[in-house]
Amino acid sequence: MPRAYKRLTDRKIANTKTAARLADGEGLYLIVKNESSKHWVFEYQFKGARRYMGLGSARDVTLAEARGRLSELRNLKAKGADPLKLKKEAQEVAALEEAKALTFKEAATRYMDTNRPHWTANHALQWQTTLERYAYPEFGGVAVGAVDDALVLKVLEPMWASANVTATRLRGRIETVLDWAKAMKLRTGENPARWRGHLDKILPAPKKVHRVKSFASMPWEELPVFMMDLRSQADVIPATALEFLILTATRKNELVDARWDEIDLNKAIWTVPAERMKKRIEHRIPLSSAAMDALARMQKHRINEFVFPATIRGTKRISNAVLGRLMEVMGRDDVVPHGFRSSFRTWAGEQTAFAREVIEKALAHQVGDDTERAYDRGDLFDKRRKLMDAWAAFATSDPAKTGGNVVGLRSQSDRHAG
Repeated sequence: MPRAYKRLTDRKIANTKTAARLADGEGLYLIVKNESSKHWVFEYQFKGARRYMGLGSARDVTLAEARGRLSELRNLKAKGADPLKLKKEAQEVAALEEAKALTFKEAATRYMDTNRPHWTANHALQWQTTLERYAYPEFGGVAVGAVDDALVLKVLEPMWASANVTATRLRGRIETVLDWAKAMKLRTGENPARWRGHLDKILPAPKKVHRVKSFASMPWEELPVFMMDLRSQADVIPATALEFLILTATRKNELVDARWDEIDLNKAIWTVPAERMKKRIEHRIPLSSAAMDALARMQKHRINEFVFPATIRGTKRISNAVLGRLMEVMGRDDVVPHGFRSSFRTWAGEQTAFAREVIEKALAHQVGDDTERAYDRGDLFDKRRKLMDAWAAFATSDPAKTGGNVVGLRSQSDRHAG
């Protein structure tokens, strides 16, 4: 062994406490920054270029171990290999193998975290909820690169016919996560959640499974009986939330995020901010006495900023799925919460004298073409208050007394009244 190879000793290494560059011979150096920072470096030339390869900290690698690694590296170099390049390639392979072990849930979380700043709060919540409820229990803990046809179908097939809208959205979200994983080189091959040219050969088309069931509505004549049953439900918060949804003719997504600071109890007005509205336009909703009664009941359960708080630990407000589950409990799974907007629209259009513009604005729909909307800056609020009062009076009426009587039958002469 050459004499230069023994220049360093354990004592010299331990006693060197200030910045220094200590040579041990044959390209092995100890770089000392201070007493606690000492690192081994292999310095060599390869094809005319100087290379510096770290061999670890002196706290972890002894002098004898550093010399052993040096011997291995010099042997590689003697065979024409570049030790530093081999090290980097090995690190890349190790990093790729580690990445491939990333679970589907971890991959989905990374994708959602990246895109959440560009999503609405409700869209992000829908992503999180559907994956947590359906995908994660089956393959959330499976490596994202190992998710295959069998796992995807295990989730989708049981719900494809009974809850096709949800299943279709879930399929698309799984597909997106797996596409992201492939782009990140975390998986290879075809996407098992892809529809065109793949799942469309296995599952029936959504339009064939779910032709008319989307937003199935309740006939308006049945509403008073349903409301009476609704008020008898033991689970007060979901029942009151559904009642408030019906009385305000709002969308479910707008309701579950309702906050107390959006409601003026003195003026009986609920103002839904633009960012939570489908058309991104602020919507003022006049609250009937029945809607105010529902809010009074919720005041007794007020625990945070949300009007309809969650009873499940870890969340602040009821989930989008709560109202649907309540419908199932009540034996009305033939109807979806969103369908009550259709019930309201049919009732108002067929059984009252309120003008179409008033009814459509109550539903936060845009009325007329671009030119008409440019000149129509009002929201017909006072007329809408009368409409919502009439709707509440009908919805909460005693079916035994009304016998299904309607409100203000429309005639040709009063078609544009209200």
